[in-house]
Amino acid sequence: MPLVLALSAVTVTLTTALALLPSSLRETPIESPSVPLVDSQAERWFVVRSSSGSWYLNGEPMASNLLARILMGPDLPPGGVSFLPSSARSASLVADDLAWLQSNSAGPVRLQLEEIQL
Repeated sequence: MPLVLALSAVTVTLTTALALLPSSLRETPIESPSVPLVDSQAERWFVVRSSSGSWYLNGEPMASNLLARILMGPDLPPGGVSFLPSSARSASLVADDLAWLQSNSAGPVRLQLEEIQL
């Protein structure tokens, strides 16, 4: 009986350790407050709304509340903001997204449907 109890304790301990291993190996992202989220020297910012509904500002994924705070800030570029919707979104969703951007931006927001050539 003591052997079964000892083996059970070892098994439970090893199983628990293996279950906790992935969470202990996962790195937490380090946020540096000194790194700006957007380039304030840019001529224009580009906002993209993906087919899944995610927002991107100049290629960086962005939560909608953070995007609204940035767009209401004093550092808007002189060329304003260009909105590039996903072609997979319906026209009504694109119109809603554009209206949301215009109401949450201190500067002009333009709908850009043509392809950007760099």
